[in-house]
Amino acid sequence: MGKTAIHLANQSRTTRCIGIAVLAAVAGLAGPMPASAQLASAEASIRHRKAAFTLMNTYFVRIYQATHGERPYNPAEVLENARTVETLSKLPWAGFGAGSDAGNTKARADIWLEPERFRQLADTMQDQVSRLRLTAQAGDLPATRAAFLKARESCQACHKMFRAD
Repeated sequence: MGKTAIHLANQSRTTRCIGIAVLAAVAGLAGPMPASAQLASAEASIRHRKAAFTLMNTYFVRIYQATHGERPYNPAEVLENARTVETLSKLPWAGFGAGSDAGNTKARADIWLEPERFRQLADTMQDQVSRLRLTAQAGDLPATRAAFLKARESCQACHKMFRAD
């Protein structure tokens, strides 16, 4: 886990909530701004999706740690993290606009060449993250671990096809 992820993972709940609120405002959840006004440049699009993915990773890592014995398993905390990941999973996609294939990005050009496949993988990830949240509600560690692994597989499938390493 990178220094940024560790730093974000150690933030207080209030700080995390503020960060999510800021990201939500940037993503347009706080008002009806058109997407073109939110992400006026390719650089803004890239920053938007990187911020969303960074936050998703932060909370996803926490679920991993709790379901794999690296931190105490607290069902309420895992559920809160799963809810956060589910909300964040809806945000990155506005950051893949026209022209955002160049610049400081790990996104492969295939995203723009195969948008239907990219959207399908994004939808699968969102579905698996929703299933993770639903499973976490029951508080069953083995079931939550299995749902986490399926969600992680859906992330990795998209990375394998559309992310340059």
